[in-house]
Amino acid sequence: MSFLLINTCQNESWVALADSQKIIQVERWLTSRVSNDLLERTERICAGQKISKIGVVTGPGGFTSARVGVVLANALAKTWRIPVVGVANVAEPEELYQAVREQAGEDLTKPFYQYPPHITTPKK
Repeated sequence: MSFLLINTCQNESWVALADSQKIIQVERWLTSRVSNDLLERTERICAGQKISKIGVVTGPGGFTSARVGVVLANALAKTWRIPVVGVANVAEPEELYQAVREQAGEDLTKPFYQYPPHITTPKK
C-alpha cells in the first residue's frame, strides 16, 4: 500500500511517497515553479509504485498554486480509480500522511483559497 502526498499551497511545494508505515521519499521545490516541476517530480516519485490513495493539501493557498495541486490529485485519483483525501492547513508531509492513513477518502476534493480570486474581464 503506497500513498502519494501533494502540497502546492505554501512557499515550498512538495510531493512525497509513503507506505503504510512511514514516508519513504520527499521532493521539495519553490512553489513559484509549481507548474514547471509538479508533473515531472510526481512522475519520478511514483515510478514503479502502485499508489492506493492520494493525499493533497487543499489550502489555504494562492489561487493558481492551490488549484494546480488539487487538480492533479483529482485527475490521478480518477485515472487510477483510487480515493483522494483533501486536507487544509497542513505544512509538512508527516501531517498529511497521518490524515491520509486515518481517512477513507473521496472521489474528488476541492481547493481552499487564501483570498478570493481576482478574475477580471478581458480587455477589448
